[in-house]
Amino acid sequence: MAKLERNLARQIDEYLKDNGIYKLNTNGCAVAGTPDRLVCYKGVFVALELKSDTGKLTLMQKYVLKQISDSGGRAYVIRSVDELRSTLARLDNAIGKRKRGEK
Repeated sequence: MAKLERNLARQIDEYLKDNGIYKLNTNGCAVAGTPDRLVCYKGVFVALELKSDTGKLTLMQKYVLKQISDSGGRAYVIRSVDELRSTLARLDNAIGKRKRGEK
């Protein structure tokens, strides 16, 4: 993980902790393509791949994120804390609609 991505990871970890959101840090994981953070958010499995503004996904990362999405989880590339906040707000909206039986 490059320096900019490490700084982002610290900011993301702080935000998740401050908001009581469970996360598993997968840096150093032996399985290539595993997203940087695996999160349980309001009962939803969420995978977060953390990238700097110029960071690009590898083919394996793209494959793994698609596998997670195809399996019913949520998979996101996150480039800032603000992007994480807006992503979780959209997820809140989707969770609310699902609970109300809306599409």
